[in-house]
Amino acid sequence: MENYEELKKHVNILLVDDDLDYIQVTAFFLKTKGYNVDIATSGSDAINKVSNGNFHIILLDYYMPELTGEDVVNKIREFNDRVIIILQTGFAGQQPPEETLKRLNIQNYHDKSDGVEKLLLQVTAAVRIFNQQNLIELSRYRINAMGKLVKGIAEELKTPLLSIGASMEATKMIVESIKSDTGAEAYGKLNSAYLNSKNQIERIDKICKTIINQTDEGNSKVGLTVADIVETLKLMTANEMRTRGVTLEENIALKDESYVYGSIDDVIFILCEIVHKLTEKSNVGDKILLSMRENSNAWYISLSSDKSYLLNKTQIYLIKNIIGRIDSIGFEEVANQYVIELKKNKGE
Repeated sequence: MENYEELKKHVNILLVDDDLDYIQVTAFFLKTKGYNVDIATSGSDAINKVSNGNFHIILLDYYMPELTGEDVVNKIREFNDRVIIILQTGFAGQQPPEETLKRLNIQNYHDKSDGVEKLLLQVTAAVRIFNQQNLIELSRYRINAMGKLVKGIAEELKTPLLSIGASMEATKMIVESIKSDTGAEAYGKLNSAYLNSKNQIERIDKICKTIINQTDEGNSKVGLTVADIVETLKLMTANEMRTRGVTLEENIALKDESYVYGSIDDVIFILCEIVHKLTEKSNVGDKILLSMRENSNAWYISLSSDKSYLLNKTQIYLIKNIIGRIDSIGFEEVANQYVIELKKNKGE
């Protein structure tokens, strides 16, 4: 399990207050404790920064001119219902009612007169909440993706089973042909059916090995080829896309035998989740483009469609948070494309 010092490296805090002395002292204190801190000195500034940035915890002054803390929370909750908010007031008597905290989905309250050490405890708890949110969300992605994978495998098994059936029929033919001197023709049919079955079974075997590698938590050095990643993703999403009449197009600018090392199973689950969200927004005949390219430092996997702009900001916020916790992996939105970066391990 990741220790706290590692966890807080992935957390971005926004400190919002119109008191310049307080904001400077508090921001400095939190930075000395190893936190990533940005500041906003007004409610409108805070709303703008949260909408355009990737903040996980907001330390928000409740009483500010122009927009109050309650106004700010209402605006932020319109587009982000997951960011953790801790309200701050100058005096204990200014504490907002419990009903307000519940209604606005505010996680905690801090009285500034209790000092920065008390605030530090609040932030510590918030970081752990943030981590638990990510673990729960990733677990949901994993369960959804594996369910789709099972359906995909079931679909894939149909063709090999039909081939095995054809082989049995051909075997019957060759046995019967012994008496009719048509053995050569029957043998050709049997051989063709055998080769087809062999190819199909080898494909299923490769897919099963990929699944076993991904679900083996003790193995973090499994090497998957680019083809393995694409094939697994297609299996996870094929049934849903087929049902909705959506197609997956590929633009792969890599060698098939390019190996990606490390624990990348979570990336495959996240890719599956993005495809799932894009498919939900798509209509019959729509296409989702899967692109892969590489340079000397990393592989880049991108997903895009004409409906990318319809994805909910909260969904993308959650995906960013999860990927942000995984070492050597990055995530970026570029012109309605969702790009995952897998950094190459120079030691491999």
